[in-house]
Amino acid sequence: MSGIAGRTNYSDWGKKTKALLAETDETDAQEQLEAKEALGTDKYARSDAEASERVKAIEVKEQKKKLDGYKDREIAVVQSLSNVLEGADGTVNITRESMEDGKRVLTLSDTTGPGTIHLTPDLSQITTLLPNSTLIPKSYPDDVQNPAIPDPKSTPIYGLI
Repeated sequence: MSGIAGRTNYSDWGKKTKALLAETDETDAQEQLEAKEALGTDKYARSDAEASERVKAIEVKEQKKKLDGYKDREIAVVQSLSNVLEGADGTVNITRESMEDGKRVLTLSDTTGPGTIHLTPDLSQITTLLPNSTLIPKSYPDDVQNPAIPDPKSTPIYGLI
């Protein structure tokens, strides 16, 4: 290709070279994948180390799925309130009515501004009329702590939010 006054336009050649190289790499990768599939080399591990890595990868996926489930359950019980002092004069009372049904944990954020926030005592005894499976303690096989019978003399301790 010639540029202005018979000079070679190297930027055009560079663009064409990059495009051809990308196309060649793509076709090589596709051919390599097809060859592996035809030979069946991707089905079985080639060494003990690769076999153990494949087993570890499967276990990691399972653990990630469990952790995502825990995270989803945690998000399901958390109520977040932000900017509660915005547009308020004086004291803002946060009661059980401020929270959605089924939420047990209250998170306050962005509490800048004039005024005070008052958490009412009914927040210490958060209960709900909706059935909530996350409130039922889990039992695990061979776990010595879960099947323990609660002490009848013990009293519940209510915490602050």
